[in-house]
Amino acid sequence: MTDTYLTVHEEAHVTYTTQKSCFIGSAAPCLSEEDALSFIARIRQKYIEASHYCYAYIFNRESPLSRFTDDGEPSGTAGLPILNVLKQKELTNTCAVVTRYYGGIPLGKSGLIRAYTRSCASAADAAGIICMELCEQWECTVPYPMWDRTRRLLETMPVRLEAPVFTENVRFMLCIGQQDTPEVMVRLKDITSGSIQCHQTGVFYAPRDNRNRL
Repeated sequence: MTDTYLTVHEEAHVTYTTQKSCFIGSAAPCLSEEDALSFIARIRQKYIEASHYCYAYIFNRESPLSRFTDDGEPSGTAGLPILNVLKQKELTNTCAVVTRYYGGIPLGKSGLIRAYTRSCASAADAAGIICMELCEQWECTVPYPMWDRTRRLLETMPVRLEAPVFTENVRFMLCIGQQDTPEVMVRLKDITSGSIQCHQTGVFYAPRDNRNRL
């Protein structure tokens, strides 16, 4: 499992017109092939009268899965250029669809490649490219008298604190970037004089915000 990967942040749509043909580039993050196929189906429904729906998607950079289609355009002029954009931007878990409304003027192979490449790249840029980081989820319990100092420490660290539960102790969930886990655990042990109890409950991917928090 890789520590980080690049993907698009959100769904985006960008329109480009050339020689009376309208190209609508659409990009979205997708966690599975089923997500990608659902996104493609939704685009087909949204632009139901279009001439072509060319797409590519790619998953899992360690054992890559990728698919693309020209959807009736000349071979190699649409789906492959879209996939090449995703690869050049080093994206994964990403699907891009370029919808074309044919305007009656042939663009030729080179013109189609340029149009599909530009539309995909613009959509990916509009969607925003983010780095997803491998994170760990920890369940922690600390004696109630230690809670205030623990909370103050956590506010200074690059972690996400879930809502604590107060009983005779304080139980809370922490989300920590895997690379930060050793330091966070050492500092928690220190500030609670070893009284904190933590165990890992899962792993997931998440982006950091502009404050270096998950």
